[in-house]
Amino acid sequence: MKNMYKEKRLTRGMCMLIRGGLGLLFVLAIALRVSLFHVETSDYNFFLSQWYDFIQTHGGFAAFKYNFSNYNVPYLYLLALTTYLPIPKLVAIKTLSVAFDGLLVLFTYLILRLRYNHGYIPLIGALVVLFAPTIFINSAAWGQADATYTAFCLGSLYFLLKDRPAWACVFFGLAISFKLQAIFFLPVLFVLLLRRKLPWYYLALIPLVFLLLLVPAFIAGRDAVSLLSIYPAQVSSGGIGGAGQFN
Repeated sequence: MKNMYKEKRLTRGMCMLIRGGLGLLFVLAIALRVSLFHVETSDYNFFLSQWYDFIQTHGGFAAFKYNFSNYNVPYLYLLALTTYLPIPKLVAIKTLSVAFDGLLVLFTYLILRLRYNHGYIPLIGALVVLFAPTIFINSAAWGQADATYTAFCLGSLYFLLKDRPAWACVFFGLAISFKLQAIFFLPVLFVLLLRRKLPWYYLALIPLVFLLLLVPAFIAGRDAVSLLSIYPAQVSSGGIGGAGQFN
């Protein structure tokens, strides 16, 4: 009995130590990102900062009747929300990007847990993503939004692995609504479609989600043709665009 009690105490102590270590690593990951918040890149100065200012000076969500950015509107909706926060512009923009780092880490953990239900492999995988330089530099230093569509693509993969094709298509619809680069995940859906593991009618959810996310900007006054031509314009310009047409 004594040995069993000691083992239990040891196990409990190890669990507390591991949890404390994980908490410390999480705080370190936040501190690492915050330490880069002061960096101002050309993307920030010529694009993100100007979009933020335009939204703020044109009535918040009322600004969506104008064509002021070459990004699709779902990201800009979130950017508009940050203009209502009582924090500096640079911090607001980068906090938005960093928030999606968290979603990316969450889906990494959930996917790994499907295969490794016991042990620390899911946590280790999540930590690798959390501290990957390509991820925290992209969000915290550059203020870019690549973690948005990547997180939603991972969400789509997670629901595919969970055999929930409807949610998988919804998440892919979210991914491609944020950035056109999500299209590189599309072959995964097509392979499953060909193998009859993804019913074809669920694919209709992808354009449905895409179109629904355009509705708020359409209600604000922007014409449908302008909204639907955002990605074709990105392709024709090689993905390079200014702060918008402001019309």
